[in-house]
Amino acid sequence: MRQTLIALAVAALVAPAVAQAQDYGPNYGEEEVTPHRMGRSLGIMGDVGVSHYNRHLAHETNTGVGYGATVDLSPQRNIGLELGYDGGVNDLSSKFSSDGRLVTNEIGGDLRVNLVPATYSLPGHLKPFLFGGAFYHRIDTQGFTPGIKDNTNAFALPVGAGVEVDVGKRFLVGARYTYNFLFNEINQLGGRSDFWTATVDLGARLQR
Repeated sequence: MRQTLIALAVAALVAPAVAQAQDYGPNYGEEEVTPHRMGRSLGIMGDVGVSHYNRHLAHETNTGVGYGATVDLSPQRNIGLELGYDGGVNDLSSKFSSDGRLVTNEIGGDLRVNLVPATYSLPGHLKPFLFGGAFYHRIDTQGFTPGIKDNTNAFALPVGAGVEVDVGKRFLVGARYTYNFLFNEINQLGGRSDFWTATVDLGARLQR
C-alpha cells in the first residue's frame, strides 16, 4: 500500500513536468509554427488571365487570354520546385491582319522562393513569393501573320512574382505575374520579342 501511494505521489509530481515538456507553444514574441505550415507539400494549381507579346510584337499583337497549370514540389515551406505549362492566344492587330493569331504553348520548370520567414506567418497564411526558371516556348500561327513564321521554337527564361493565400486546410487562391525573356526568336518573329502573363491561380496544397 505504501509503495502504491509513493508511486501515485511521484506520478502527480512528474505529470506537470511532462505536460510542460509537451507544450509546443511559441516563445514570447515568436509566431507559432505548426507542422502543417513547416512540412513538405505538394501543390496543384490552375491559372487563367491575360497575356501579351512585348517589344517588337507589342503593337502587332493584342492582349489575349493566358492560361496554364502548375505543380509545386516544396521540400520545405520557403523553397519550391515548380513544373508548369503556360499557354496563350493573341490575335494580331487589325492594322496588320484581319484574321492572324498566335497560339503559344510552353513547358518547363522554375525555382520558387517564399518571402515570409519559416518561423512567421502573415494573416490568412498569406505568402508572397518570387520565382525564375527555364521553359521551352513554341508559337504556332493561324490565319495571315505577315513577318511571323509558323512553328516557332524559342527558349524562355521566366521570372516573376506572386502571392498565395490558404482557403481552409487544403485549398488556395493566388495571383502571379510572369515575364518571359525569349531567345532564338528574332529570325522567326522578325525582331526581338518577349512574352508576359498575369493570372489568377486556384488549386489545392496537399501536406505530407
